Amino acid sequence: MKGVMTATCVALALMLVLTATSGEVAAIPLRASNSSVGLAPPHVEDVLKHLRKLEKIAMLPESHGSRSVVNGYNASAEYVFEQLTTGAAGKFFDVTRHPFLVPIYEEVERPLLELISADPAVHLAVCPQRTGWQHYAEACDYSGIRYGGDGEHDIEAEVVLVPPEMSCGDGPRRFPRGQIALISTGGGCDYYEKALNAERAGAAAVLLYSAAGVVGLPGGRVFRSEWKEGDELVRVPVVGLTNALGDLLQNGRLGRRVRLRTSSRLTVEHTYNIIADTRAGDADSVVMIGSHLDSVPEGPGINDNGSGSACTLAIALAMARQGIAPRNAVRFGWWGAEEVGLVGSRAYVDELLEDKAAYAKLKLYLNFDMEASPNYVRMVHQGSDAPEPARRGSVALQRLFEQHFRGAKLDYALTSMTGGSDFLPFILANIPASGLATGASGIKNADERAEHGGLANVQNDPCYHAPCDTVENLAVDCLGEMAAAAAGVLAVVMNKPEVASLMGRGDENVIASDDAIKSARGELWTVRRASQSCNAVEDDF
Repeated sequence: MKGVMTATCVALALMLVLTATSGEVAAIPLRASNSSVGLAPPHVEDVLKHLRKLEKIAMLPESHGSRSVVNGYNASAEYVFEQLTTGAAGKFFDVTRHPFLVPIYEEVERPLLELISADPAVHLAVCPQRTGWQHYAEACDYSGIRYGGDGEHDIEAEVVLVPPEMSCGDGPRRFPRGQIALISTGGGCDYYEKALNAERAGAAAVLLYSAAGVVGLPGGRVFRSEWKEGDELVRVPVVGLTNALGDLLQNGRLGRRVRLRTSSRLTVEHTYNIIADTRAGDADSVVMIGSHLDSVPEGPGINDNGSGSACTLAIALAMARQGIAPRNAVRFGWWGAEEVGLVGSRAYVDELLEDKAAYAKLKLYLNFDMEASPNYVRMVHQGSDAPEPARRGSVALQRLFEQHFRGAKLDYALTSMTGGSDFLPFILANIPASGLATGASGIKNADERAEHGGLANVQNDPCYHAPCDTVENLAVDCLGEMAAAAAGVLAVVMNKPEVASLMGRGDENVIASDDAIKSARGELWTVRRASQSCNAVEDDF
């Protein structure tokens, strides 16, 4: 799960998009119910049982304290698979492993950068590589950037400036082969395009420095989240610099000859999602609920996102145990490699887009990511963020969650749905979506404290993407409330006979084209860029 924007920031940003679209979103006649329409929500202890198991998996020697793709993820997926294929669930679901490929990056050692032409010598400070929303108190001059480089490199060479306008598009021309490219993060393209262009031009390494006015080091990845099998990866080292250091190298005040030593590993791994379909219900009208099951390599990920995955699993098993016969078929998904850039859910949606019949059957998607943050705010994803034509149904789903919380007399806030979790591939493909979260690295303000309790001026989850994200990190009361909300809204949509038309997903619905998806991404990016003054924008878009 990535950081989220508060409702205030989103409201300001949405003015740009809503004024450019036709009309307001009409109200949708759906009703939530706290009785779950025949589906009794799982008890919180049922959810905790799965979370304890996921923590045990992360603590196995071979998992290295993590449930990331090359650590404990596959064992986590097999646990979910086993739960869904035994007992009552074994007769209730058809369960499959959905395979896909994912690039995996590991920084073996922190990089070393020396200004060997400086006289007197200048010491440069290296920071740990950023893996999420970390901010370092100490002063740093440089750090590695994820997915920038493969193997052992020890390079002594001149630094050559590539102007921003030449780093995009066709890239630099006549670059001196074997030298190190110095490139600003500013300009009209992402890190991946800049670094790949430099590599193709013959650069031995890339130094990406923060654009003017940007404080600190570049974050993010030298990698596009929409990566698919066959796409290139950047193999030369890529290191991020502060603007100050980049300016020094650009102007040659300390010379331009440097030594750069890096050690990293970049591989492409086989892994899989878990997909479970109810055998009951209209197979031509499918509603879907999902959560990512992986963690970052830096921790066990029990809140992010064991909490969402365990809620989803507990709801699935409750349906099987209670023998629920839904009107619409229900599909459950546990995604892999979300923390790499939504790779598992993107792979699933990409395959769906290749199958017109299967695509038309899926009417909506509900996403649950981080449902028990210790300093929580109950958050509902704002459906009006979704691009057309997914907006109408997404707003309807948002309102169902709002109705549930109002009926339960629980405070909630709206949060953005412009990126950062697995709803994104669905709304980009014209499939309505919404879901719940309780906060990641965002700081709780005084108003939120008054409504939700907890501590003002403290992160929603101080253990976000950290080794301390264990069962002890969870707000158990909130976990139970969010599981009940998820079950309640699922119960409504799985029993609605007219859910397809209400979602704008009738038989006439056509598959989203590549151009339509690009347009939708641009629309969402407008919202996110407009919100940067309120919250940092995560790179996983």
